[in-house]
Amino acid sequence: MPPCYIHQFTGLYCPGCGATRAVYALVHGDILLSLRQNAFLAVGIVIVLILYIQFVLRAFGKKINTFINTQGFIWIMFA
Repeated sequence: MPPCYIHQFTGLYCPGCGATRAVYALVHGDILLSLRQNAFLAVGIVIVLILYIQFVLRAFGKKINTFINTQGFIWIMFA
């Protein structure tokens, strides 16, 4: 992976650094490390996968409702 220029110049990690490290850990199967690096990204990937599966199933005529469609989940995500 290429080095982060912000980290090189300031010594501080930017949100992009955490996202890159989280994706790298997730690709290598280390889920806990991925959550420690950037929990929002790891949870976001799972949510996008569920939405994609829901979209594909609806394209084939099967309507399913997941927890993502509930109002409580939407309020939790905003919080």
